[in-house]
Amino acid sequence: MKKVSFRIRKTYFDQIVAGTKLFELRNYTPFWIKRLLWDPPNIAVFVCGSKKHRRWIKKIRVGKPIEFLGRELSKQGKQDITTELCIATYLGKQVIKAEQKTLEME
Repeated sequence: MKKVSFRIRKTYFDQIVAGTKLFELRNYTPFWIKRLLWDPPNIAVFVCGSKKHRRWIKKIRVGKPIEFLGRELSKQGKQDITTELCIATYLGKQVIKAEQKTLEME
């Protein structure tokens, strides 16, 4: 299992834990292209302070932010997403505790 970590703000972390945030956007840069597109991961690990939450990755797509959001970026979004294109990581179900233990032993 290949994992990728995302450091995120508490607001977004809470939405992901609740299952209301269905994808995570990242800049289309060599850093994220290498981590998300060259050898796509199976699991997204979201980190907020000392808290972690894991979700299965359903798919990864490249496009303009408006295509994923259905609206323009917010003021904060414009500070976070600074490239014309972005990478959207679509999230699946939460990785359950038994699966987490298995993953930690790998």
